Amino acid sequence: MTLLTLPILAAILAQPEPEPVVAPIEPISRVLVDQSLTQRSVRLLSIDAQSVRVIDEQGRTQSVPRSEVLAILPALTLLDPPFVPEPVRRSSRPTVTISGTQPASQPLNPPALGRLELTDGQILPGTISSAVTKDAVSWNSKLWGSVTVPLENAAAIVITPDRFDALLAGARGTQDLVLLGNGDRVEGFLEYIDASVVRLERTGKASELALSRVDGVLLANPIKPAGGAWAWVSGAAAAITNVSLTDTGTFVIAGRLPGSKTQPSATLPAETVDAVCFDAAALKSLASLPFDLAPSDQGRWSQPPIITTPTAPLGASDIELPGPMRVEWTLPRGVTRFATTLELPPSARLWGDCEVVVEAVNSGGVATILAKAPLNQSTPQAVVNSPLNGAAKVRITVNPGPSGPIQDRVVIRRALLLIKP
Repeated sequence: MTLLTLPILAAILAQPEPEPVVAPIEPISRVLVDQSLTQRSVRLLSIDAQSVRVIDEQGRTQSVPRSEVLAILPALTLLDPPFVPEPVRRSSRPTVTISGTQPASQPLNPPALGRLELTDGQILPGTISSAVTKDAVSWNSKLWGSVTVPLENAAAIVITPDRFDALLAGARGTQDLVLLGNGDRVEGFLEYIDASVVRLERTGKASELALSRVDGVLLANPIKPAGGAWAWVSGAAAAITNVSLTDTGTFVIAGRLPGSKTQPSATLPAETVDAVCFDAAALKSLASLPFDLAPSDQGRWSQPPIITTPTAPLGASDIELPGPMRVEWTLPRGVTRFATTLELPPSARLWGDCEVVVEAVNSGGVATILAKAPLNQSTPQAVVNSPLNGAAKVRITVNPGPSGPIQDRVVIRRALLLIKP
């Protein structure tokens, strides 16, 4: 090696290492709902106080004013696949069972988290904390971490969701109610609850129940649904004061817990935030409203509509109509527009052939047709988006087609109502 090559070699060694190549953040796929209830598929880039930046279906980057966006929701899931009968196959391999456990081929599932339900509609999966706070419940929230909420703002404290939901789903009472693991129910006034004990006052006397015996507590506090902004994150439904999404794919949300002195916040990967609604008072789901089976022209008994996913963001579950029928939903005041997608599931498209009629019914019982949609194998979907003009009810009728009622099963997908004060 010559003296001339030494400085050259030193210069090469002194060069900084090249920066590693970082893959660009892949935008998440979502559905944007605007002020006309139009739903369009987008890839979400960012959210700030002024705008929502997206990539549309044509690949164009757009900046939509945040005031024009009502909600950002997950894409609709695929309905059931076409039904193709298959011969029954018997396995010659016996199932190996370990005594006292599940079959060895099935992994053991971790215990389900409990949940704290608030009177404003918030749902916070987690576990009860060991902290004891007078007139409040301390909760280890999966979303927010450790939080404390006054008991007067709690609707339910669920320890064992499966058993609690099987016995008390939708129940309300005039007293607080404790559900025990053996199915017994104890009524009274909840004084406090922590990770070891539940204290209940009954007829002027206090009694204590070990939390290990308790599946949950249903409180008699009045339900007061909240408006404002909301976020749905991995099973949690949270009222929030602020939300943003950075260009690096990170959501930042700030909580809105009733009665809390300090409000929580969370920084989350974009894909974990299922949905955001910027004004919950402006949107209502059809699935959350009361309905009646109305007499139909078919004169036949119908199975009631099926709410398939009650925990869907905004409560906007699919509603399955299992056959020809007529259903009426009573509308709240201020509803101005109705939008949904009507779909014949893939498994019903072989023989399914029906007509769906959507009507607005005023307070005098006069109906106005909003849409007529034939659904069959060649046209399995129909989009409805129409003003309601002060209607008192929405009526949806499934009429059988030329082949009769065979497989005339219709799903009302993400039916939303726009509410104007």
